[in-house]
Amino acid sequence: MKEDVFYRFRKIENIIGEKNELKNQSIFFCPSNKLNDPCEGYRDVYWDGDTILWTNLVKNYFEFVVKSFVAWEMWSDRILQLSEEKRRNIVVEIVHKFVLEDEKFRKRKDIKKFVDYISLCRSNIRRDELEYYLHAITKCVVSHVVNIMADTDLGLNVKIGDKDFLNVDLMEEILPEILKGSDTLEYGPKTISDISNEIFKFEEWYLKHKIADKLFIRQLPKTYIQNLESEMYPQWLTACFMTDATNSSVWGNYADSHKGVCLMFRANTNSRNESFLTLSNAIHGYGQNGPVRGESDFSFRKVQYENKIEPVNFFAELGNIPIPEANKKWFLGEEKKLSQLAPKIDDEWRRKYWDKFESPIVRKTKDWEYENEYRFTICNMMGSYNTEGEVLNYKFDSLAGLIYGINTSEEDKEKIFNIIFNKCSVKKVCKFSFYQAYYCTETGKIKNYKLNALTESLINN
Repeated sequence: MKEDVFYRFRKIENIIGEKNELKNQSIFFCPSNKLNDPCEGYRDVYWDGDTILWTNLVKNYFEFVVKSFVAWEMWSDRILQLSEEKRRNIVVEIVHKFVLEDEKFRKRKDIKKFVDYISLCRSNIRRDELEYYLHAITKCVVSHVVNIMADTDLGLNVKIGDKDFLNVDLMEEILPEILKGSDTLEYGPKTISDISNEIFKFEEWYLKHKIADKLFIRQLPKTYIQNLESEMYPQWLTACFMTDATNSSVWGNYADSHKGVCLMFRANTNSRNESFLTLSNAIHGYGQNGPVRGESDFSFRKVQYENKIEPVNFFAELGNIPIPEANKKWFLGEEKKLSQLAPKIDDEWRRKYWDKFESPIVRKTKDWEYENEYRFTICNMMGSYNTEGEVLNYKFDSLAGLIYGINTSEEDKEKIFNIIFNKCSVKKVCKFSFYQAYYCTETGKIKNYKLNALTESLINN
């Protein structure tokens, strides 16, 4: 089989520090939310639904806020000092009161007017617009939350009446200006000023009634939207490689200002002409005792560099929750009426769904085109991989060599050499080469030369 070489830049602290990646022959798969560019994996999500879907979104937001307030208060020092039985009784009481208050909330005329406005007058609502809508109804939602928690041991001894209602008229006047006839947010000075003033009034209202922390409340809409998006697609993790080791910026960004190293991986090519590595500790099935781990082939997937992003409708992409849960939570209205926008889950829907899931994973903006990146990806559909990052292991034979950075210290070089030397001693046969990076004045690129003495000492070991 033909061999390809892929480069992976690493900091010294990763290679021989606490993670000890070189000795452990490990590759760290980073979760998408910890990548250095927030645009990686970005999805242009919009919300376009009917009355049933928007009614359920508002209802779910109400439940989210209730749970957030309960969690906030339950972790207070005062509540933690109570007995476990007392804390359990508080939760039971809150659940009972929530059922009663939830019915009142959904019957509010202003909430129904709000839902009608959103479902009939607005379409293709993006994140920022939705966040402002949720800010606008948060005061109304919190008033019901306070009524739920009042007279309980959580200590919110204030009750708020229906006089604190949702200002729908303000929304009808201001929020349509957010989108000025296009899909691009264009904020006018009046729009920003009016919305900011309303949010400020809400926060003053919270402080007046001594309800939680204004920063906590301010983050509720954004946090809710982030939680919503997790119901669309599963989490994914990635490990990054490149086909070139001559870019000084890459060395600076990913190899700690040239103080790190670049690993050279020897890849095989399969019958589909795809380059791959075989990694161990990967999940490739499930048994009676849970995930079954072992060896799996990971293909190097080429990153596409483009700025255009295909929009996706949230309500059409709810594939990361079970169908019964999606129906109950989103697509069923009163008297079990099904939303007209409920998708038909068949092979064609699944094919399009996975295409939309995969596309952003191997896409970056053109600003990063100089990297020539390839990557391994993991779909964490069942949540069996560590959501904070996963470590898989490669065979030592897959490592063709290592390039020392221009600024790699002699002490670190020696530590690295000793690790490789010991591995070659065990294997008896070693196809590994050391290289040293340098700046080439003729080309203006980072080139490298083979360290023959070190390499030969491995062979003669």
